[in-house]
Amino acid sequence: MTVFMLFNIRYISSLGLSINISSTLFLIFYTYWGIQTWTFPPCPSNALTQFVVFGKSIPATTLPLRAFALVVFGCVGLVAVCAVGLLFVWGVKVWVLDGEVKARNREVWLNHRRERYGVGGRGTSRLAPLIPLPILLYLVISTEQLVARNDPPELDDWTYGQTLAVVMLLAQVVEMGLWVWRERKRRREVRWRGRSAR
Repeated sequence: MTVFMLFNIRYISSLGLSINISSTLFLIFYTYWGIQTWTFPPCPSNALTQFVVFGKSIPATTLPLRAFALVVFGCVGLVAVCAVGLLFVWGVKVWVLDGEVKARNREVWLNHRRERYGVGGRGTSRLAPLIPLPILLYLVISTEQLVARNDPPELDDWTYGQTLAVVMLLAQVVEMGLWVWRERKRRREVRWRGRSAR
């Protein structure tokens, strides 16, 4: 969820006020939870948990791992502050444009222009939406290794988190398929324009 939020925060603003509020609250509470969890090492679940980082088991109470986690959650906290700013900007857009529907339509139009032409007419990379894919793959593999190495009693049952990870990975695969479809469509348009110009 966090990876999705971080890579799609620009597009979330075009989905309306309720998604802006919920994504901002998610980031705020997620930051609070992460900082609370990692600043209290004597917690019984921390002492028993083994994390997996690039295939190596690391105890959750290790100082470098805790410091890294606090830095990560601090960065997510900065993103949460930016999300509050984007929420405020969205409210101003709704107020200036006299309604949420007009503001959303304008934001969708601007996102389409940015995606198609880029800043200054250069065009953006068509591979940009696929950046989260390797991150999600690493997270799914690490989560499975973490579950296997901590040996919980119900190892055969799928958890909600595992299901959510696979669904989010499926979303990236669908995005990749859409990218291929759009790229073929764009190439056909370019070929068609080239033929009609002759």
